[in-house]
Amino acid sequence: MSTVEPLQKIQLGKVTLWERKDPDINNDMKREDLVTECKFDWLDIEALKLEFDQTEMKPFEHPLKEKCKAENSWFEYTPNWHTYKFTNDMSQYTDTNPETVKCTMILRYILDNKRVVPKYFKQIAGSDLPWHSDPLGSCAINVALEDDTANLEYLGNMAGDPDVHFNYRIGLLNTVPRHRVQPFHQDRRTAKFQVFDMDYNIVREKLIENNAVLS
Repeated sequence: MSTVEPLQKIQLGKVTLWERKDPDINNDMKREDLVTECKFDWLDIEALKLEFDQTEMKPFEHPLKEKCKAENSWFEYTPNWHTYKFTNDMSQYTDTNPETVKCTMILRYILDNKRVVPKYFKQIAGSDLPWHSDPLGSCAINVALEDDTANLEYLGNMAGDPDVHFNYRIGLLNTVPRHRVQPFHQDRRTAKFQVFDMDYNIVREKLIENNAVLS
């Protein structure tokens, strides 16, 4: 199975960052190296939508905000990309976000990883999410809360598949290669379950073992 360049772990206090030598896809990679569509029979998307909509969001702040500012990066200030970050202690959300807590705890059990942490993201209609490589962890499980949503695109070329884009409802994403989401006619709401300290391929294998991926 093909992978991207190895990650270098950088610890900044309690924040773990990953630095990549070459964050683009290449001709040795296959589509399954980037996105794996999942099936979670235990997940209630309507309940997630309700919890998402009742949660107060704010513009995303990059963990390396000063670096973004120095580089005049789009991520220094993101008024059109809103987020809500949960802490690792899910017990405090059982009353307000019970479905999110349930999903997080099931994923922690399946992956045998206590560092699965949820986040909410909203990309405002008409705005884009430019090319980027996620600074935290190397993969995540995203749940698209819209029936119709924009494609996720990866930067680079893949043998036999120059148009590398995906449209999923529930997907395990390799967040190391650079990716983007172009503008769409409606808000894009996403419940993201960030998986720390585990490689994309290992997470994928565990999901397959638990019959949690689409065939």
